[in-house]
Amino acid sequence: MNVVLVNGYGRSGSTVIEAVLSKRSEIFPVGEMRNIWERGLLGYRCSCERSILDCDFWSKVIGSVSDEKSLADFFLKMESIRYKYDRIRNFWKIQSLERVPDDLQWYIKKHEEMYEIICDESNKSIVLDSSKNPTHAAILSKSKRINIKNIHLVRHPRAVVYSWSRKKIRKESPDLSFMPRHSFYKSSALWLVMNAQSEKVMGENFFLRYEDFVNSPEDAIKSLREYIGCSGHGEPVNNLHTIGGNPVKFDSGFTNIKPDMEWKKKQRKLDAALTWAMTFWMAKKYGYSYDG
Repeated sequence: MNVVLVNGYGRSGSTVIEAVLSKRSEIFPVGEMRNIWERGLLGYRCSCERSILDCDFWSKVIGSVSDEKSLADFFLKMESIRYKYDRIRNFWKIQSLERVPDDLQWYIKKHEEMYEIICDESNKSIVLDSSKNPTHAAILSKSKRINIKNIHLVRHPRAVVYSWSRKKIRKESPDLSFMPRHSFYKSSALWLVMNAQSEKVMGENFFLRYEDFVNSPEDAIKSLREYIGCSGHGEPVNNLHTIGGNPVKFDSGFTNIKPDMEWKKKQRKLDAALTWAMTFWMAKKYGYSYDG
């Protein structure tokens, strides 16, 4: 089975990219697959606006691979294994594993089964998983059945740090709580670590700057489709069932593509200077300057 994994750090624009990339193609987007277990247990909603545990699509997919008495028990078992292994600090350890532990092997096997059922249910040949977590990619790279292609998605560090500082309602949460906010220091550190790890994931890796995508979306999508191996002539996905991601996915017309430059005007000068001081050496490697 064919799976495309988006790696990098959150707030880099993957929600819009996955929506555009999956239009009229052989691709079915699932959003942040690694988060489905925790979000499901907490009562979060799928993009179809039903809770994950009550969503017809996910109930069928996950119910088909569950070996527990209830979906909730299966979610709890999967989340406990994910939490044990799928951590930023475990990336290099997972990458170098020669023998995969039995519980992690079982976890990988369940993902293999789910991806296969997702393709069958959606009538698509490629699953797009936008988890943006290189440790998740490292875990799945241990599978002998999944044909993985990675996309390393990067956005200007100041834009990402500014986004993490803003108040945003988590529209998929049952109580419409706010999304977590990070200090400039935490966001900058994670931007560095997650992108450094994303460079080193095993297998094929396509580098994409979010800014290049919004400035020339047709060229970016053409290059991505050539890399992934899809034609762009399939049937559109009418019913999305994505997990997590930017809350704008619940808004109509959210796929309008335009540069988001609010960070240039509204980021605090001290945060901007300190963010750049922490990240400039990697940002310059990716072709960024202080202002863009």
